[in-house]
This record gives sequence, C-alpha cells and structure tokens, in this order.
Amino acid sequence: MAETTSTPGTATKLIAEALGTFLLVFGSIGTALFAANFGASENGTSLGVGFLGVSLAFGL
Repeated sequence: MAETTSTPGTATKLIAEALGTFLLVFGSIGTALFAANFGASENGTSLGVGFLGVSLAFGL
C-alpha cells in the first residue's frame, strides 16, 4: 500500500510563519507592557507579572 503525503505550498508556509511571528511578538510585547504598567505598590510588594512572567513569555 503506497502512502502519499503532500507538502504544504509556499503560500501556506508564509501564512504559518506570519501568524506564528505575530502571536509571538504580540504575546511577548503585551506581557512586557502589562508588567511595566503594574509596578511596586505602596508597601513595596511587586504587583503584576514581573520579571519572571516576562522571561517566561519570551521563552526563557
């Protein structure tokens, strides 16, 4: 039994790359902006995502 598989075309690859890049940039920049918006509170505790959340969003 012969199995045939088709490879995606150039347009499909470009759309996948554009969508993945958009989501990666949108997510990482959004997390960084969210963390910058929520700084330290009055008693010195950190609110928001912080450095850990930003580094996790960037894939560290």
